[in-house]
Amino acid sequence: MSRWRGAALVAEREIRERLRTKSFAVITAILVLAALAAVIVPSIVGDDGLDTATVAVAGAPEGLGDAIAAAGRAQDLDITVRDVAAPAARAQVVDEEADAALIDRGVGERSTILVRDDLDPALRAAVLQALAQTRLVAGLSEAGVPPDRVAALTGAPDVAVESTDPDGPSGSEVGVGILMAVLLYVALLFAGTLVATGVAEEKTSRVSEVLLSSLRPIDLLVGKVAGIGLVSLGQLLVAAVPAVVVALVIGAADVPDATVPAIVGGVVWFVAGYALYASAYGALGALVGRQQEVGQVTAPLAILLLAGYLAAALFGAGDPEGTLVRVLSFIPPFAPLVMPLRIATDTVSIGAVAVSLALTLATAAAVLAFGARVYRGGITRTGARTSVRQALGG
Repeated sequence: MSRWRGAALVAEREIRERLRTKSFAVITAILVLAALAAVIVPSIVGDDGLDTATVAVAGAPEGLGDAIAAAGRAQDLDITVRDVAAPAARAQVVDEEADAALIDRGVGERSTILVRDDLDPALRAAVLQALAQTRLVAGLSEAGVPPDRVAALTGAPDVAVESTDPDGPSGSEVGVGILMAVLLYVALLFAGTLVATGVAEEKTSRVSEVLLSSLRPIDLLVGKVAGIGLVSLGQLLVAAVPAVVVALVIGAADVPDATVPAIVGGVVWFVAGYALYASAYGALGALVGRQQEVGQVTAPLAILLLAGYLAAALFGAGDPEGTLVRVLSFIPPFAPLVMPLRIATDTVSIGAVAVSLALTLATAAAVLAFGARVYRGGITRTGARTSVRQALGG
């Protein structure tokens, strides 16, 4: 049997066995529900303020209605203004025909804003700003200031906005990069642990001894890594696609321009990172004496993954173009978590991404070759936990 044929058969077996387990269905359902909840719950319970509002105005000076509407637009709030008599203002709010009612009693007197419960901060700011501006315009006009001068003094000033770093990453781009780092960290940690646990299960149940009678150790390791990797990637896609669709449908997602390259880069770096870490996880899983020891044996890999995530979340968020972030994005254990952040923030060239990816894949191949030796020496040793030196000696 050819090497690739043997590995393919093991991968097919892994996929088939994983898909049949109850844990796969439960974990997939949890991921889907968690992803949907992350999109739907904030849109239900979140208080993002009003998008539209109706204000009833009694005793309004000239131009107040237009001023309220203009101030609302500055707050991303579409306000409809109704001129009503003072006795009808309260009824408008009580009957829920208006979100608020303003009873203006003039300069020097206390005006009243009526609401059913709480006054939305954006609506409050718009009404008060418009009321102050209208009174200022009236006062300037009464003082004999020419109309064009009044307009110049009370109108929106002409301000030029200049960026000190026009080519720097935006906050949304950094946010997408951090989100991608979180997803990759969780996915790689979860998938790697599955590989180590699967190897440990086969070792303690001695199923691996039966398989090794007709397969090379490296075929068994490569097939297991590939099979579990495909299942894990499929679970992520099954969870992510419905969440993205729902987010777009309900308008919960304001997709930045960095999202598409970040997703593409995230998938590529998940494959590269998984090839690197899963090979090591599989090799270490062959060293355990009992299945309960998986967490202890694989702890160094979990720490490496955590370090990569922290590098992206802490240093990358503060300065995606910093020297430390650039260096870490080329070091294979950290690159799968740091480089996607640089891709999302558009602070790296395609050539640099290719070099980093090549280094990571080359390191993954070396780790796979070394891991196969460890796996071969440890998988058939039963009893006490096996050290790396013992596995290599065996």
